[in-house]
Amino acid sequence: MDINSLKLEEFNSVGSKFSRKISITNAASFGFTTAFIAENGLSDPQFASLFYDKNQNVIGIQFGKEWKEKNSLKLSFNKIANNASFGARSFFHAHQIKIEDIRGKYEYKKTSLPNIGEVYLIDLNTNKEIA
Repeated sequence: MDINSLKLEEFNSVGSKFSRKISITNAASFGFTTAFIAENGLSDPQFASLFYDKNQNVIGIQFGKEWKEKNSLKLSFNKIANNASFGARSFFHAHQIKIEDIRGKYEYKKTSLPNIGEVYLIDLNTNKEIA
């Protein structure tokens, strides 16, 4: 080891979660880790719009910096826990989705759809990691 050529970088992400999954919690909220926020360029303030395909049981999440009346949910950023979330109880009730059946952590697929734009898709039929 050549001590004079070391380029050590300080680890400053104690307590951060590096999972890239999207969580659906018991409190009917969507949760996003530090890694997800950083990789997808989310910043405060940020809003989310939700979409649902009942036949395929797929949720779509679209992020944006502008408020859209009647379909925008505000992300809350927790600087201490290094995460973000937004509540969606009315969304789950409107689509008769039982939280106890779907809560957990999901892989997502980022894509662009006609008439919607960039969206993150969560397939509720897939295996999930229980939160």
